[in-house]
Amino acid sequence: MSVTRKHFYSLLILLALLVWAIQLAGYISRMYVSDDLLWYFFTGDELRFSSSTHYLKADLASALVRAAADQGYIVRYDLLNRYSTNYPFVSATYAFVSLVIHAWSDYQFNQYLVRSFTFTNIIFGAVALLVVGMAAFVPRDRALQVGFVIAVAVETLVLPLGAASFSPFYEKDLWSGMAGAMHHLLVPGAEFTMLNTGPRNLSSGLTLAVFLLRWSKHFTGSYWLLFGLVFVHQSTALLVICTVVGIDLILRPRVILKAPVPIVAAVLCSALRENVWHLTGVTLPALLGIAGMALVTLAIVYSLQRGYIRLPKFLEIWRETIASRPPELVDPIVFLSIWLVTLPLPFFVNKYVDAYQSYYFWSVLHTRSLGVLHPSLLMGLSAVAFASLRTWNGLRNGIAAGLICWACLLVTSREPRLLHNPHPRMYAQLTQLEQRLTGLSSIDATVLSDGTLVYYGMIRTAEGVDDRFKRLLAAAPNTIN
Repeated sequence: MSVTRKHFYSLLILLALLVWAIQLAGYISRMYVSDDLLWYFFTGDELRFSSSTHYLKADLASALVRAAADQGYIVRYDLLNRYSTNYPFVSATYAFVSLVIHAWSDYQFNQYLVRSFTFTNIIFGAVALLVVGMAAFVPRDRALQVGFVIAVAVETLVLPLGAASFSPFYEKDLWSGMAGAMHHLLVPGAEFTMLNTGPRNLSSGLTLAVFLLRWSKHFTGSYWLLFGLVFVHQSTALLVICTVVGIDLILRPRVILKAPVPIVAAVLCSALRENVWHLTGVTLPALLGIAGMALVTLAIVYSLQRGYIRLPKFLEIWRETIASRPPELVDPIVFLSIWLVTLPLPFFVNKYVDAYQSYYFWSVLHTRSLGVLHPSLLMGLSAVAFASLRTWNGLRNGIAAGLICWACLLVTSREPRLLHNPHPRMYAQLTQLEQRLTGLSSIDATVLSDGTLVYYGMIRTAEGVDDRFKRLLAAAPNTIN
């Protein structure tokens, strides 16, 4: 391959990373103070002030019951309390950045919060660009690099489009739910896009690096990176782990045997640290049964690999035929096939679980699994399509360059005029929260339904600014009849 052509593909990758970087900058410049953002910060405080945050969470749970809060809010706060260990890297970064800013500045509290939010999310964006950017230059196969470029371009172009419901099967009929889930095949939505810096978005972007390594035949390295994703977004990483381990168990058992340490570590770390298994509605005996089936499956795979037992000839031919195909083609097709076949499953399961198990787990299972893998699936299928057009070399290069240039033009015409310092807006929002908190004389169910105010007050208490919110929680009147 000529030097000019190498430079051409490198330029495409750099343009894709530039498009991604501009959109991350745009997202950070438009950040606002939300309950999610404050909660992520609070999970960092749980690392710094474990004792005080533990009692705050207990006080909050007690106040919700005494104030006769709606059951939906009780369940939501319970999930947040359980889920606070779901993002170790995210929580640790918030804790570290806030500690440094607090130690090296004399900012007023709200200014300190704003700077902590901003710099932490800049770090998240930089990590995504660095890790994925390095992985994008690993493949020797130019088709995979172009697939990465096309994935970034398409994700950029569909981002402004409207996404379907996050929980398509919740209180919906079968066909509406399936239509909503299928909508995510085209537009995954802001909750999953890799072009933001939330934990789920960060996980979606970093998953690209996992598959770039995986489809470059660096399977062991991809499993180690996947183990790292457990610390970015534990539950989402578990979905990716189930996907790739399941495919390799069937088609590439040698890969499993070559990388047992990261695989076992990732599975155990995810499964044992997960605190919301109750949302599945699966009982302990059922979980033990599933674990037993997994062990039996591993034993069978090991026996097949060692030649202790053999598959029927037609199954062995079928498996070898599929396994010999490029993994960037096989992995997306296998995942999408299973995804489509199991698509009606949440609708029928929802008839036997309660509303909260439906809303927080079964109704979002398919959208979550597809959302985090969407850029990677698109990358693999685009790489295969690019490779299949070998005789149309000029045309396929033109298509790739055209898509990324179109995305680049769209972003450069849209984002720069929207780039603003988020500090004044976020500071004003925090000031309003401070005023509302100061004006409270008591806490009732209405106040507790405002997650933004709740976590702002809890952060102020945990950070030692004032204990007003803790006192209000402790004094919450008992309104239970």
